[in-house]
Amino acid sequence: PVNFTITPATLTIHVSAVSPTTYTGLAYAGATTCSADGVNSEQPTAALSYQDATHAALGSAPTNAGSYFAVCSAGGTGTNYTANSGSAAFTIAPASTTATVSVTPSTRQYSDQVVLSATVSPVSLGGQTPTGSVEFFLNGVSQGATTQINGSGVATLPSRAVTLAAGTYSVTATFTSTNTNFAGSTGGSITLTVTKEDATVTYNSGAYQVGSPGGTASFSFTVLANETNPEPQGGSLALPGNINNAGVTVTLQPVGPGSPIGPVPCAGASAGTGYATKTFSCNFAGVAVNTYDVTVVVTGNYYTGGTEGVLTVYDPSLGFTTGGGTITWPGTTDKTNFGFTLKYNKNQTNVQGSLLVIRHRPDGSIYRIKSNALGGLSIGQNTTVPMGWASFSGKATYLQPGWTDPVGNYSYVGYVEDRNEPGTGVDRFWLQVYDSGGNPVGGLWMQSSAAGNAQVLSGGNIVVPHVNGSP
Repeated sequence: PVNFTITPATLTIHVSAVSPTTYTGLAYAGATTCSADGVNSEQPTAALSYQDATHAALGSAPTNAGSYFAVCSAGGTGTNYTANSGSAAFTIAPASTTATVSVTPSTRQYSDQVVLSATVSPVSLGGQTPTGSVEFFLNGVSQGATTQINGSGVATLPSRAVTLAAGTYSVTATFTSTNTNFAGSTGGSITLTVTKEDATVTYNSGAYQVGSPGGTASFSFTVLANETNPEPQGGSLALPGNINNAGVTVTLQPVGPGSPIGPVPCAGASAGTGYATKTFSCNFAGVAVNTYDVTVVVTGNYYTGGTEGVLTVYDPSLGFTTGGGTITWPGTTDKTNFGFTLKYNKNQTNVQGSLLVIRHRPDGSIYRIKSNALGGLSIGQNTTVPMGWASFSGKATYLQPGWTDPVGNYSYVGYVEDRNEPGTGVDRFWLQVYDSGGNPVGGLWMQSSAAGNAQVLSGGNIVVPHVNGSP
């Protein structure tokens, strides 16, 4: 007999795996192939198994995110084929997440606080929940330490003050995952709108004498500005800002003829922290005789506010003004009587006199102011018209229809023109009255400007000393 040996044949292994798939909490179910080709079209049985990234054998198909191998094996003991295997690498990618950011409130004044929050979803998947932290960004700048998400996927940053100027800014959040089955993410941008903080401005009206008869006045006055406290819009999240970010301008609008002066920037001294007060010095030179409506405006991109007042530049050498008569109140048929006498005292330091105005309604009721304190008196002339004019201000008691008794602490600004023809109705009268809060009193309020809206007398006369004319 002849001995011979038939050696096992070599198998060709076919293996593939779909990659990547995404973590779902279920075992890997990507499409795979696992087969073996022998001789003469034989296809011996092949077995599929799995290994981790280090080729350590796994007992079943993997579930968690990571890198793996699908292993196809065939042949070996009891077969006509040499044992052989092949592998295909595949990846289970982390599940994607979404970080949705919010800012509360979405519109906030400078210096007040906001709360930043982000919600990471999904909250759970395949029996697992995302873990990790969120970092918040305002206008691209990190807002400090990261914040861990809770079991509901929410991270909230403790309230913090907005230190940005008025404008619109982006708010984003970045989630960093510590659970490898979930990917990190950056949420879409939302907008925080920052508005100017409220500021309270204080200015005391004053009167300034010209440097010499017929001249102009140079003077300086003080404006105080501070962040309004309590804050009207701040609520429990209100915080003081830095009032040094505020500027102030002043505009002088003449009641009598003339052009506005300003806005003039005022020089501010450094203020402290918290709800501090910033002091501004406002300097003017060459200001002509007149009564001026003073408008103070807070400038810059951090604060808003302002106030109004009355300022008088006077020349005692010009003496006095007086008058009385009747006008028809603008826009009505209401007969309005007025009378005034204003002059400087012997020392030319204080204004003396009185003003009385009564507007008669068709039903017999009246509006009335009666001066009880005089502020300033300015007298000037326009030789082109020609005319003399005067503007004046002060305090008064006020009575309106339906009231039994007058109320004090009202203020007024008046303007008159003497147009050289006494008794013929050419002269003019103008008036504005304010309540104690500085609000216009509609029943005794004429539109600005004084020179453009002064009412022609239907009877009476106004006397303002001036050249080229007769009182």
